[in-house]
Amino acid sequence: MEFKRKLKVFLGTGLKTADDFRVACRADKIAIGHWGDYMLNKFIVASVKTELNIVVTSPADLGFKNGVIYGDFCARAENEFYLKRCPAEIGPQMCLQNKNLLISNDNKTSINVVHEPIITPHGHSTLFCAMQFESNLWLTADVFSPVSVVHPDFLFAFSC
Repeated sequence: MEFKRKLKVFLGTGLKTADDFRVACRADKIAIGHWGDYMLNKFIVASVKTELNIVVTSPADLGFKNGVIYGDFCARAENEFYLKRCPAEIGPQMCLQNKNLLISNDNKTSINVVHEPIITPHGHSTLFCAMQFESNLWLTADVFSPVSVVHPDFLFAFSC
């Protein structure tokens, strides 16, 4: 299968702390939501510069035309299309390196990054999410568990 939306994202770019990411986002006018900010403290940053190829796809692209359980969507992406979960650092790096990430004609205004979930203090399983709100790019988070129902048109970023 040929994926329509592809991008390259670098990890290990010299940003080492959550505060480094906050400063870089502020400088690039990327807003950070409450849970996105919380998650910046919860992942390990790559120490070596590494390039990753990312594909953005939806459940509908992978054959789930009526929606799907998140765990089943990820299983198909990984087992049938050989896509991989991303390191969590992809969330903020994707926003910083792809300013026009969500400008499109299809009105799809957010991309969830598939990575090992980060658990909030309330026990919610969260993923980084890049979201366009009006003319602003936001780094935020969405709650997904293996049993969450996912709309067929939601967009997700995987490593390939």
